[in-house]
Amino acid sequence: MPDDFISVIVSSPPYNIGRKYGFYDDKKNNYLDWQISFWNKVSHKMKDQGHIFLNIQPSRQKPLWCYELVSKLDWKIQNTFIWNKRIEIDGFVRGQGTTSQSKKYICNGWEYIFHLTK
Repeated sequence: MPDDFISVIVSSPPYNIGRKYGFYDDKKNNYLDWQISFWNKVSHKMKDQGHIFLNIQPSRQKPLWCYELVSKLDWKIQNTFIWNKRIEIDGFVRGQGTTSQSKKYICNGWEYIFHLTK
């Protein structure tokens, strides 16, 4: 794929890290470095007026890793959206996302969506 080719990318990593999606068994120990390298390579394929929408959920262990990632990318944050995945319809919570088995923590019902541009 040539440089300056893509107009818009919408993505939601971590791409199987810590999840059981069939036969995948991703265990990247340097996940943050890998994501920084990956997105910086992708940014070269983007048109100058392109947009990247990166949907990321913070973790309890590293709640600021999302900002660490986007702060090290070649592109800059144009907008930050909060996607509320938990909504109540007819007295029931819908769109929960990842459920929590913890008795100490409630489920995180939101994620960041970073809108990146040059």
